[in-house]
Amino acid sequence: MRPGAGRLRAKRWAVAGLFLGGLWSGPARAGEFRPPKIPEGETCEYRVYERAENENQSESFVAPREEVQEVHQIITTFAGDGQEYYRFFRAERLSGGHLNYYTYIFRISQPFRFVAFSKKVESTTGRIVHDEITYFDDPGRPFSEDLNHFYSIPMTIRGMDFPAHEKNDLKIWFSSHFTPWKMDVTVKGKDRVTVPAGTFSCWRVEVTPDLKAIMQRWYWIARILKAWIPSYGYWFSQEAPHLLVKFEGRFGPVGFSPVQVQELVSVGAATEADRELLRRYSPAPEDLHFYPAPKNSTP
Repeated sequence: MRPGAGRLRAKRWAVAGLFLGGLWSGPARAGEFRPPKIPEGETCEYRVYERAENENQSESFVAPREEVQEVHQIITTFAGDGQEYYRFFRAERLSGGHLNYYTYIFRISQPFRFVAFSKKVESTTGRIVHDEITYFDDPGRPFSEDLNHFYSIPMTIRGMDFPAHEKNDLKIWFSSHFTPWKMDVTVKGKDRVTVPAGTFSCWRVEVTPDLKAIMQRWYWIARILKAWIPSYGYWFSQEAPHLLVKFEGRFGPVGFSPVQVQELVSVGAATEADRELLRRYSPAPEDLHFYPAPKNSTP
């Protein structure tokens, strides 16, 4: 029997509440990842679009909704406080003309550690209307060591043992107001994938919310809503350095929100224009200061 409109709407909002409430070798333990080997100054361009199965798939947990259209990614390294770090920079062009600039700082150690996050938002007038930075290594405000931001997941996954079909898990940080979500990460197999940059032999990786860990004593609700909870697919080139070739995932409940698709357009090396972008919109390495790496970390 088909549920009534009221019941269906209640389920949709319940899913929304669920979403918003809530070294280079050797085996990695659960929740720990090896650092990837990424060339200094690697740049990637991606096109982004949405694929809807029906005309009603327009809901998202982002409001007001503004679609991402292009992504420009730059990965560089720097040294500080006796440690080596990756700086993973992601620039997004949105459909309304705004620009988002994300910076993710990772300590290159075993285990690989996400230690800082920065976000700037530039309006259509060129004004910076949002500017924030969060540190995750402060012992006075401890975070889980397996923490990631959603858009930093590909950086962490690139260090996985793909041929061994590794299974692991990590936690996703949304903001300081929400408890991080535990996500299961599984290498599912091989695929041939065609994107604007060409055809690639890829490893397919699935990232899925661990509903039991997220909901805990409320897990019975998650079991009812499981069919509406999306998983996320990532395709990485089989050849090192395991570029992210394609991403597919929903930012809303299955059946009601479109699938966002991100496809590789080009790969290159950082130019002077890219370096200038980093200087303007990413924290300068000399302005970042971190606590010493834990004793269980090795460079």
